[in-house]
Amino acid sequence: MEAISMYPNPTRAKINIKNPYKKVINKITITDLTGMKIREQNDNTNVINVSQLKQGIYLVQIHSNKNMSVNKIIKN
Repeated sequence: MEAISMYPNPTRAKINIKNPYKKVINKITITDLTGMKIREQNDNTNVINVSQLKQGIYLVQIHSNKNMSVNKIIKN
């Protein structure tokens, strides 16, 4: 089973979500590596604007129904 993934990575402005099974995305949470919540959005989108984030490494949690996936992104 193919998982939810993100591209391009690293990025400067936007991350696209590859959602092969068209799962409904309920919530997207971005945290830094210490676990501090940086941003949260509650919409079913396939694009995340990260242009306002500082350069660094972040974790993106995607919540869909009873599932959650976590992806690491690098912001240049």
